[in-house]
Amino acid sequence: MSLRTATTFSFNDFISNGGIVVAGIAVLIAGANWPDLLVGVAVGCIAIYGGIEILRDAHDDAHDKAQSDDAEERR
Repeated sequence: MSLRTATTFSFNDFISNGGIVVAGIAVLIAGANWPDLLVGVAVGCIAIYGGIEILRDAHDDAHDKAQSDDAEERR
């Protein structure tokens, strides 16, 4: 579980930081602020999605452990 969590965090950071660099370049070229706003919303969505994914993994792991514990008790 912790390896999947670390992988999710690392991937989200990589994508977010790349988007921030691209937004900075787009703002510099376009002279407008909308690329920064767009990337900010996308980074927020990525963070929310990553958090949901981590919570799902934790729930699945807890559910799988509970099922395996029940199966061991039946033996």
